[in-house]
Amino acid sequence: MDNLQTSVEANDQEWKQRCNKRMEKLKITRIPIRDVPLQKGLEQEKLHDEKHIMNFELYEAVENGNVDMFVDVVEQVFTNTELTLFAIFDQVTPSGDSLLHVAADLGREQIAELIAYHFPGLLFGTNIKRDTALHAAARFKNSNVIKIILSQVEGLTKLTNANGDTPLHVAVCSRHLGGITELLLADSHVVHYLNNSGKSPLYLAAITGDVDILDLLLQTPFPSNKPLPQCHGNSPLHAAIFERNSAILNEILKRKPELIYLRDEDGGTSLHYAAYIGYVEGVRILLNISTLTALERNRKGDLPIHLACKRGHVQVVEELLQKEWPNPRVFLNHLGQNILHVAAKSGKINVIRYLLRNKKIDWFTLNEKDNNGDTPLHLASRNLFVGVLNEIARDKRIDVNLLNNEGLSAHDVVLMHSKFPSTIREYLALAILSSAGVPRNKKTTSTLTRQKNDGIKDGISTLMLVAILIATVTFVAGFTLPSSIYNLNNSDQHKSCMTGLVNKPMFQVFTICNTISMFSSTTGSFILLWGQLGDFNLAGSAFIFALQMVGVALMTMSVAFMAALRLVASNFSWLTNIVTIIGSLFLLLIVLLYILLIFPLKFRHPLILCLASLCIEILILFDGSSDKVMAKFQQNKNSQQVDKLKDQ
Repeated sequence: MDNLQTSVEANDQEWKQRCNKRMEKLKITRIPIRDVPLQKGLEQEKLHDEKHIMNFELYEAVENGNVDMFVDVVEQVFTNTELTLFAIFDQVTPSGDSLLHVAADLGREQIAELIAYHFPGLLFGTNIKRDTALHAAARFKNSNVIKIILSQVEGLTKLTNANGDTPLHVAVCSRHLGGITELLLADSHVVHYLNNSGKSPLYLAAITGDVDILDLLLQTPFPSNKPLPQCHGNSPLHAAIFERNSAILNEILKRKPELIYLRDEDGGTSLHYAAYIGYVEGVRILLNISTLTALERNRKGDLPIHLACKRGHVQVVEELLQKEWPNPRVFLNHLGQNILHVAAKSGKINVIRYLLRNKKIDWFTLNEKDNNGDTPLHLASRNLFVGVLNEIARDKRIDVNLLNNEGLSAHDVVLMHSKFPSTIREYLALAILSSAGVPRNKKTTSTLTRQKNDGIKDGISTLMLVAILIATVTFVAGFTLPSSIYNLNNSDQHKSCMTGLVNKPMFQVFTICNTISMFSSTTGSFILLWGQLGDFNLAGSAFIFALQMVGVALMTMSVAFMAALRLVASNFSWLTNIVTIIGSLFLLLIVLLYILLIFPLKFRHPLILCLASLCIEILILFDGSSDKVMAKFQQNKNSQQVDKLKDQ
C-alpha cells in the first residue's frame, strides 16, 4: 500500500514538473512580429480591446481531461494565433466562462490546478452571472477542485455572484456535503452571510431538508457580536417552519434548543412565524420546548396568538389556548386589544365563532375596551364585517350600551362612516345593531343628518329616473299588446276579438299587473317630488316609501311581461310552459329580494326578531365573500404601510 501511494505521489509530481516546465517556456517565448494589412491590423486591435471568444480546440482539450494534451493544444494555439499566453487564457465562452471555469465545471482537477497555479488572476474572474470558478466547482460538486482552488489564494469564499450567493450558498443548494466541508474549513464565518434574498447558507440548509448538511452548519457558532441575530434569513427554525418540515424542526431544536429565541427582522420569534402561517404541528413542537415564547411580543407588540387571530388560523388559536395560561385577558397587544379585538378587527369570523364558544372567554373579555375605548363590537362595526358583527351581537353576554372614548356606541360608529343611500354592508350592520338593541347617540344623529343631505338628493334623482322609465314602459305596453295580437282595422272583427281577449285569464293578469305597475311607479315618482322641498326628514321618508312603490312596480311588471308572453305564445304549449317556469323562478327570486329589502329588520318584537335574524342570515350569505375581501384589503393596506416604513 505504501509503495502504491509513493507511486501516485511520484506520478503527481511528474506531470506537474513536466507541464509547468512547458508552460513556463511558453511564457517567455516572444511572438514574432509579422506584417499585416492595415485593415486587418485595425480589426485585431479592436478585438484585443475585448475578451476573445474561447478557441473550441481549447474547450475540447479541457473536456478531454488529459493535462498533457491540453498543454499541446495551448502550444498549438499559441503558435497559430500569434496571441500571448495571457491572451489565450483570457479567452471566455459566450457565457463568460474562462478555462478555469470550464475545468471546475467538468471536474478536471489537473487542468484546474495547472491553470490556477500559472494564472491566479482567473481565480477572481467571473462570468456573466458573476460566478467565480469556485462557484462553478461548488455547483457541480467537485470537492477536489474546490480544495485546489482554496489552496491557491485566500478570500475567495466571500465573493458573491449576481444573486449575492457565496460559494457556500451554492454548495448548500447543490447538497454537496464534501464541498461544504472544504469551504467551512477555509472560512466558517460565511455560514451566516446573507444573499440578495436575505437568506444565509444555514437557512438554505434547513430548506433543503438535508440533516447531515444542517448538522455540519449548526456546528459553526454564531458571531460573537450577534449571538442571536435579528434576521429572519439566518434562522434555520424559520426555514423549517416555512417548509413545514417537522423532522428538520425537531433536529434543530435537538441540536440547539436556544435557537428558539432567534428573532426575525420584525422582532418575532419562530413561534410568531409558525402562528402567522398557520403551522399547527410547528406551534405544538415549539410550545413543548418552551411555553414562555407564547408570551413574547414582536416589535408591533403582538403575541403569537394575535398573529393567528389576524390570519384566521383557528387550530393555532386553539392550540395556544389549550395550555394552562392565565385568563385570556392577559393576551393584550400594544393597543390594549385582546384576541377578540384582533379577530373582530381582521374580520375572521371562524376565529370569532370559536372564541365565543370557548369557556375561557368570559363576560369581561367579550366587553373589554382597548386603549381607545373600543370593544370588539366597535371594531367589527368600524370595519363593517357584518358576519363578525352578527356573531358578536347575538351573544347574550354582550353589553350593547358601552361607549368608546369618543362617546360613541357601535351603532354610532357605523352611522359616522356611512353614506346615503346606505350600501348593503352598512344597511346590514345597522339592522344587526338595531335588532340587538345597540343605542344611538342623538348628537351623532344630528351630525349625520347634515352630512347626508347631499347624498339623499342623488338617491332621489336616481330612483325617480327608474320610476319614470317603468311608468313609460307600462303605459306603452297597455296599448301595444292588444293591437299586436289582433287586427283592429275591421270594427266588427275588433269587437268580437276584444270580447274573446278580455275573457282570457292571461290577458286579465296582464291588465291588472300592468295597471298596478303603472300607477305604483307614477305614485313613487310623485312622492319623490317631496324630496325636493329641502326637508331632510321628509326627503328620507319619501325615498323609503317611493323605494317600496318602485319595488312593487318592478314585481308586477315582471308578472305582466310573463302573462303577455303566455298570451302571445298560447298556440304552443311547450313554449308557454317554459316561459312559465323561467318566469316563476325569477319572480320568486325578485319577491325574496324585495322582502329582504323592506322587511323591518330593526324592530325588536320577538316574532319579528326571529324572522329578522333569518333575513339577516340570508343577506349575509349574499354578502359572505365581502368579509374576506375587506379583510384582505385591510391586510394589503397594512403591508403597504410596512413596506413604506422599510423604504422598499
